[in-house]
Amino acid sequence: MMPISQMLPPDSCRVYTGPDLASGMVLALGDALNAEWLDPCVGNGAFLEALAQLSVAPTRIRAIDIDPTAAANDGLARTLRGRDFISWAATTPERFDRVVANPPYVSISRLPPGLQKTVSEYRSRVTASRLGLGSNYWCAFLLASLDLLKPGGSLCFVLPAGWDYAAYASWFRENLIRFFRRIDVHRSQIPMFPSVQEGSVVVVAEGFGAGGGTLHRQKHESPQRLIGFLQYPVSVDQGMDELAAAEDAGKTVRLGEIVSIRLGGVTGDVNYFLLSESRRQELDLPIRSVRPILTKARHLCAAQIDRSVWETLRQRDERIWLFDPPDELLATPAVKRYLELDESHGGCRRDRYKIRIRMPWFRVPLPDKIEGFVSGMSRLGPWICLNSTRNLVASNTLYTVEFRRTCDAEKRCAWSLAALTTPARSALARVGRVYPDGLVKHEPGDLVKISVPEPNRIRGSEAVYARAIRALLSGRVDLASEIADDWLKVSSPKKALA
Repeated sequence: MMPISQMLPPDSCRVYTGPDLASGMVLALGDALNAEWLDPCVGNGAFLEALAQLSVAPTRIRAIDIDPTAAANDGLARTLRGRDFISWAATTPERFDRVVANPPYVSISRLPPGLQKTVSEYRSRVTASRLGLGSNYWCAFLLASLDLLKPGGSLCFVLPAGWDYAAYASWFRENLIRFFRRIDVHRSQIPMFPSVQEGSVVVVAEGFGAGGGTLHRQKHESPQRLIGFLQYPVSVDQGMDELAAAEDAGKTVRLGEIVSIRLGGVTGDVNYFLLSESRRQELDLPIRSVRPILTKARHLCAAQIDRSVWETLRQRDERIWLFDPPDELLATPAVKRYLELDESHGGCRRDRYKIRIRMPWFRVPLPDKIEGFVSGMSRLGPWICLNSTRNLVASNTLYTVEFRRTCDAEKRCAWSLAALTTPARSALARVGRVYPDGLVKHEPGDLVKISVPEPNRIRGSEAVYARAIRALLSGRVDLASEIADDWLKVSSPKKALA
């Protein structure tokens, strides 16, 4: 079979998804225990890479592409190459909880005869609809994906702006909401893809089979803002039970209104980029070629990470350095030697996707401002470890925290105490994903949706938070919440029963 670039007509548009957009779309859907994922037009595998960052096993992902050419990320899923998705969808018994896609945009009438016949003859089992030659190829992908969704499933598609105005898309605009609990349509005022000047939209549909849902539209001033909202939404409808709890507990806010929570830096090759002090010395790398980093949940060992806490980790020979040489050190013998080191002798594995797409390849993208850290997977549950060390960053085994409001140290501690209160911890317990060994994982999107009480006391919070975290780290989780409840005057269900 010929490559897709030769199969589709010259005026077709198949834009490949960037890693940030792929991550945002995957996070917008969120993973769940044993959820099955589908990428019906996998291309270069950007969504597979994003799913791998969420620790979704390849056995839970089906990826399809009509292009037979192998790609580097194919091993991150059960990938089928050289298969037409529409004909595959018509016969497969497989069903999925999540579908994420960036389908090709081209008129069905412009498809090669074989594909044109397959699409025009496809009748949806869910909608009983067929597509005419005047429709678009992306419509076929969306229609077939509906047939493969399990009850309660969700999908996220990036589509051309024609979604909003094209006559061929009118059926989807008018009827898709009949099949979902909620649909969100996101549009950037600046085109997301240089080759699609008329713009694009991202459609997120949740709760398949519920029907009679609500449609919401969001306009964003830039692609970056759109992606940020997908990753960390701060405007989420509250259920009636949450509203009642908020009234009982006093004034509450979404945690996402106070902080943004993001993945730490994705190195692409931890063995190369993350170094212990002994390894740095062995390589003779100057201090200025590395920067301090936290890489493990166990590194969150105090209410605040100051220089003395980090130095303790350094003395334990933990991996607490990130190789990040500034431009002026690139010609330094030790740095130059490490950059040029062969892979077989400990050099960087530059063929990996996250490294291939970086310019320069050795510069790991990092959040601009880091005021705290969170572990998404811990037996103690998530809590905010505040940062008081200059230039300290985190790898993607941790999340980073930035306060949306201007806060001094006491106010940051007060908000962090709010996230420790019994109501907040109870909300977290309902959204975590439990692994077989008992560990509970929380994604950034889970964390920002919970409600926390607005602090009514600020002065003195720093000392109280230190005491609460000492209790937490000693395994006395209930005591940590009691300390937070008492300080912020929050009534908990346990106290009410007493």
